[in-house]
Amino acid sequence: LTVIMTDIDGFKVINDSVGHVLGDNALIKVSAFLNKSIRASDVACRFGGDEFCLILPDCSLEEGVLRANSMRNDIERLAFNPNEEGINGITLSFGVAALPDNGVTREELIGAADAALYSSKRAGRNRVNGKSDS
Repeated sequence: LTVIMTDIDGFKVINDSVGHVLGDNALIKVSAFLNKSIRASDVACRFGGDEFCLILPDCSLEEGVLRANSMRNDIERLAFNPNEEGINGITLSFGVAALPDNGVTREELIGAADAALYSSKRAGRNRVNGKSDS
């Protein structure tokens, strides 16, 4: 089981510059993108604000990192309409953690994926960080 945490890079700036209505439209578009990017057996949900949690059963850490990198690349090519979403494009940062290496409880897995996400943010954003140890 792999957990991926992701969020929109610089989303506060987007909301502050174009307003919450257009920012919400961008969130809707990112949500739809994430839902289309996962398998039928996977789960994508909004975790809070501009952060999303993806749960991938039967997926190794390595496969999760590859899938997150694929989504990271694909979102850069996704067309945004400045009149509808207030932006021309976005990037996402990702943190990836897997059972059992990064934890055995949901709290441990989400915590490890979240820590990996924030490591991606600190390293410059628009990155994937896979947690290789607990």
